[in-house]
Amino acid sequence: MTKDHNDPFYTISFEEESVIYKVGDESPCMYAILQGRVSLYKETASGEIQIKSIGPGNYLGAVSYLGEIPRRYKAVASQFTKLQQLFEDNIETYIKQNSQSVVVLLDDLSNRLAAADKSLGQIGGMTKCAEEDESCVETELDQIEVKVEEELVKHNIPDVNPLNHPIYPEGHKHYNMGLTPGHEEILFDKNVTCPVCDKDFTLYQMRISHLKLVEVRRDMRKIFDGVDEIWYNVWTCPHCKYSNFHYDFLRMRSINREKLLEEMPGRLVDFKLPETQKTSFNEVFDSYYLAMACKKIVGASAYEMGRLWLHIAWMYHDCGDEEMFDVAYENARANYAKGWFSERVQLSAEGEQKLAILISEMHLHFGHLEDARKFVFEAINIKKGTKALAELARDRLAEIKEQIQIKKKEERAVVQESVKEDE
Repeated sequence: MTKDHNDPFYTISFEEESVIYKVGDESPCMYAILQGRVSLYKETASGEIQIKSIGPGNYLGAVSYLGEIPRRYKAVASQFTKLQQLFEDNIETYIKQNSQSVVVLLDDLSNRLAAADKSLGQIGGMTKCAEEDESCVETELDQIEVKVEEELVKHNIPDVNPLNHPIYPEGHKHYNMGLTPGHEEILFDKNVTCPVCDKDFTLYQMRISHLKLVEVRRDMRKIFDGVDEIWYNVWTCPHCKYSNFHYDFLRMRSINREKLLEEMPGRLVDFKLPETQKTSFNEVFDSYYLAMACKKIVGASAYEMGRLWLHIAWMYHDCGDEEMFDVAYENARANYAKGWFSERVQLSAEGEQKLAILISEMHLHFGHLEDARKFVFEAINIKKGTKALAELARDRLAEIKEQIQIKKKEERAVVQESVKEDE
């Protein structure tokens, strides 16, 4: 566990598999999850069981803290995790949107917990109720905990656009999860002239030099400490709604300009544009789906569509929506693979290596072992590529070959078992 003593928001981080707190520990604060995931475990007669896993935008230990009772579950960081500790002196600052209604809510829940504590004979924070009352105590506390989490999120960040708007894919939800508090300190103003409507506007851009790289994941995603560069990767013109990756924003052919001016207004009826300074994942998703709408109008390349879907998939993963992650990840894989075989895009040798490794990793995620092997083999054989990426590709190839052998062994075992049953 590490703590930034210069951080006024009491930020604290935990390495993977670190215990955040145990059953029976005191509850001096509650937590807002800023990064990573936390698994909660409950003690039962048959042993310890995992009851849920929560990620960014969720709150941890709220009921124990508000009710001034010991921790009811064990909390473990299931990956590198960053939390903000919420004490009496900073909780109102943190929950600044609709703060009054949230404070009233928390007071009400705290009073309910105190009443339950008193009526069920809890002394000194430890439950002393009769055996037949234990289940009702647990049920009451579980219901209150769910209410705390739902209401904190609901009051903190409002939903902005209807889910049935055609800009969203089927299965998309509202993701009322706040971005890291204080991230605005590394933003700067940038004046831009829109290449579509020729109007000027000001937006926020992230100072990349201020980001601290934590790791590069298997699918080439860069993970930074506390913030994510993809939050501000897409620029949106507030006048004509044109949206694109910031590094492609100013590149605009006249024919595409005319298409966007003609078609974008009709596609975005009653759609509220995201704020320039983003506060939630809802706004980040809106930026990317606006860019997706623009790409579809101008007939973007498969590579461009793949890149958009990949960033969207990463955000679904951050929000804990694994079903939509798979949907977006598959769209990214399909587009990148299509681009590899049918489009000519100028990439450096290193860029081709990274792309081949990425496509291989996406095939591997869906269990397409042979396709994964083919693409990682491509990465190894790209001439003038970097030695480091070639070595990475060789390591991946060894992993994939091992998985192929395991799969073949399992398939042979199934066949042999089937033959025995027939006999």
